[in-house]
Amino acid sequence: MLDLLIQNGLIFDGLGSPPVRADIGIQNGRIVTLAPSLNIPAHEVVDASGLWVTPGFIDIHTHYDLELEIAPGLSESVRHGVTSVVIGNCSLSVAIAQPQILADIFQRVETLSHRLIAKWLQQSVSWQTPAEYLQHLQQLPLGPNVAPMFGHSALRAHVMGLERSLTVQPTKFELKVMQRIATDALDAGFIGISIDMFPWHRMSGEWQGCTIPSQHAKFKEYAMLADLCRRSQCVFQVGCN
Repeated sequence: MLDLLIQNGLIFDGLGSPPVRADIGIQNGRIVTLAPSLNIPAHEVVDASGLWVTPGFIDIHTHYDLELEIAPGLSESVRHGVTSVVIGNCSLSVAIAQPQILADIFQRVETLSHRLIAKWLQQSVSWQTPAEYLQHLQQLPLGPNVAPMFGHSALRAHVMGLERSLTVQPTKFELKVMQRIATDALDAGFIGISIDMFPWHRMSGEWQGCTIPSQHAKFKEYAMLADLCRRSQCVFQVGCN
C-alpha cells in the first residue's frame, strides 16, 4: 500500500520536458511509481485535477537568517511550493559575530527595525562557532530545507572588530584567522561563502551610511576566500557591484 497517491495532476519534471498528465505513487517520502493511471491502494489519495505537480522549488537567494529565529517554518515560502532555501547571501550571516554588530550590519539591508533585530538576536544567539550555528539550525522546527552560506561581512567584523573592518585592511594574522574560521565553516557543512560589492548595502547604528564590511576588502582577501571554496568544491557567491 502506498502512503500517498496523487492522481490526475499535470506533471512538470523540472528538466524542461513537456508536462504530462499522470498519477504519482509515494512511499516513505519518495516517488516509487508514476504512470498515466494508477489503481493502487493508498493511505491518502489527492485529486490534483486542474493542478500542476512539480518538484519542490529552490529559492537560491533569501535573507531568512533572522526570520528563522522567529518563524522557522517559513510558511510564506512553503505554501508557494518552496522546499529548499539558501540563506547567508550578500555576505550577511548570523553564524558568527556579536548580536549588536550583526544588527548594525543587517538592519538597513533588511529594512527592518534595528530595535527588533537587536532584540531577536540577543534572545537567539547562543552559538560561538559556525559549527554550533549549524547545530542550532538542526534543532529548529524548519519548514523547508535550509542551506546556509557563510557571510564575509560577519566574518570580517568578528575577526577585526566592526570599526577596523570598515576602515582598514586586515593584518596577516587576521587573514589567517579568517581563513581558519572560514575553512571550519565549510568543513562543518556550509555550502559556500558569500561576499558583497553592492553599494546600496549599508550599515546602521554608529556607522550608519557606511557600506558593509565585505565591501572594504581588497582582492587578496576575496581571492583567499574563493580559493577555499575551490578547494572544498563549494559555492563562492559574489554580490555584484
